[in-house]
Amino acid sequence: ASSNANGIQQLRIDETERQQIKANIDRVLSAYGRTPDSKPNSNLEEDDAVEDAQNEEQNQAEPIDVSKCADILRYEQMLKYAGISFDDEELYQLQCACVQLIRARGSDIANTRFWGKVHGTRQDYYIVEAKLNTYPEAAESVPAQQEQPGQGVNEFVYFVCTDLESASWTQLEDVSPEQIKKSREIYRLFTGDLSAQVGGRQHFEWNEAQLLRAQIARISCATVVAPAEYYQAAAEEEEENSFAVQLNEEFVPA
Repeated sequence: ASSNANGIQQLRIDETERQQIKANIDRVLSAYGRTPDSKPNSNLEEDDAVEDAQNEEQNQAEPIDVSKCADILRYEQMLKYAGISFDDEELYQLQCACVQLIRARGSDIANTRFWGKVHGTRQDYYIVEAKLNTYPEAAESVPAQQEQPGQGVNEFVYFVCTDLESASWTQLEDVSPEQIKKSREIYRLFTGDLSAQVGGRQHFEWNEAQLLRAQIARISCATVVAPAEYYQAAAEEEEENSFAVQLNEEFVPA
């Protein structure tokens, strides 16, 4: 910084830093279907020109329904209060990746929420929980005791991403009672590779994707809480499942 003849401090602007900040802003606008301000390419290097071309392709995409997208930034402070902290760049990339998920699968998805992050020895798993508009019929090879898509432990579907920059999401298959039972005997670190075989003292005949899905089901079951009397047993005429519950319309917060 320097001062002019009037004593007013002048800040020297780093052109490279300015271009990087503007590129980040353009990515956010593009992810939400907004068209960023055009900028001249005369001062850009070749890599920046390629990046602009990619952003221009994104600008042509249809706007998404943001109400379906997991709002990561909204709960940033709450996560920090709970001792769960992501750095700013990771949060930004995660939010953009969630937007790309809705852009790719939005027609099938009713709503999503960020379920959490599972650390791996090679890569980490970022997991988004989604409620679908309609659920496919279960395959004939599915065990009879496995709950149908959209019911019980398979009420939600889970998408996993290991590379936020590429925003490539993989949908996990539904979980079976046998997989959950076997997962209780497994004590090992995740690798971050969904196709990896699960080794160890106990035999687990499926790969890491099925182990991850089983552990998600166990964690969700053990950590979802509600105030007393918030739910009530389902009406008999609607009860197809003995464990079915419904919202208690007479519930009054204490």
